[in-house]
Amino acid sequence: MSRLATAARVVLGAPGIVNADGELRLTVPVRNVGDTSLAGLAVRAVTLGGAVRTSPAAFPLVLGLLEAGGVATIAVRFRDPALLPGTRCLLSLTVSHFVHGAGHRAAGRQVHSLVLNRCVQIPPPTCAAAATLHARVRTERAAGSWRYTLYNDEAADSGLYLSALALMVSAPVAILGTPPGWRGETDGYSYVFWRAADYLPPYPNHLMPGDVLEGFVLGSPRTAAQASAAALASWNHSADTAGPVLAGDVLTPY
Repeated sequence: MSRLATAARVVLGAPGIVNADGELRLTVPVRNVGDTSLAGLAVRAVTLGGAVRTSPAAFPLVLGLLEAGGVATIAVRFRDPALLPGTRCLLSLTVSHFVHGAGHRAAGRQVHSLVLNRCVQIPPPTCAAAATLHARVRTERAAGSWRYTLYNDEAADSGLYLSALALMVSAPVAILGTPPGWRGETDGYSYVFWRAADYLPPYPNHLMPGDVLEGFVLGSPRTAAQASAAALASWNHSADTAGPVLAGDVLTPY
């Protein structure tokens, strides 16, 4: 076995687990404990015993370059009524990477795949955090375009309006559509950011509770999909201050 192969070591750290609202929410650290960087690190599958995964929506989940000694974190969610508090089960991740600086083969870089396992114990249920933002993003794919629709599922009296959407991407993209009253920006390959173009009350372009906003459109020559990190930001109109941010994932070009 080559030195580069033996120098590459990836392990699962101890995950954080929240048991709330009938759902298991895991924050899983992936650690590079070797002495060389790992490039193109991607999670290809995640299982927790026989539980049903509810997030991310699809794989791969691209983490990118992970330096020696570095940690990348992913968030996953599962549902399974059989996973009672105290139950021990196997958390398993299938990941792929290539060794940074290992050069190219004729058909491209040599990709290494491995399965990372860790036994975890289901904690007692707890109340979900009070600061949770109730919102979601729907993705629709068409020829050459990716369309996103925002849903503000907050109660009418919450005062929480949606004010921004941020996406991480791992493919060439261009913004093809932005709703009126919003602005979009991207570097064309790693991030996309849309925000309401409001700076003073009453912030007429923020998405109010119960409403839906469509018109966020990306174009890309890529046709494959991956689950990418996304964040929805809110503004508390009652207090005129920043509200909670909802982190999750959406489908993007890959």
